[in-house]
Amino acid sequence: FIVTSKTGGEKQITERYFTEDKLVLAESENAVMEHLAPYYHDIEVVSIKQSKIKEFANNRASDDEDVYIITLESTFVNEDTGEESTTKYDIGLFAKSIPDATKKAEEYCRQGLADLNLVSVKRTKWIDIIK
Repeated sequence: FIVTSKTGGEKQITERYFTEDKLVLAESENAVMEHLAPYYHDIEVVSIKQSKIKEFANNRASDDEDVYIITLESTFVNEDTGEESTTKYDIGLFAKSIPDATKKAEEYCRQGLADLNLVSVKRTKWIDIIK
C-alpha cells in the first residue's frame, strides 16, 4: 500500500503476513485482502509462496511480540539397520526477543516425545498470522 510521508511524497509500504491453514494460494490472497480491507483501501498482494513452517508453537500474547522461526533437528535410529538419520524442520513462534524465542523453543522441545535439538532462531519480517 502507499502512504503519504511527512514531506508530502508518497511512500510504498510492504508488509509480510503468514496465512495459516490455506490449501491454495488464492485462499491466502483472499484472506490477506479481507484481513486488511478495514485498514487500507489500496492493497496489492505482490507475492505468495509456500512456507516450510510445520506449525506455530504459540499464539501472540502481546503486541510487542514478533514472529520468529526456530529450526529443530530430530535424530532417529533405524531399528533394523542401526543407522541414524536426522530431520530438520521449522516451527514458528511469537516472542519479544531472541533470548525469549530461545527460551520458548527450548520449552517446546521438552514437550515432545522425540529428542529435539534447537538448531537456530531467526526473527522474521512477518507482521502477523492470518487465520
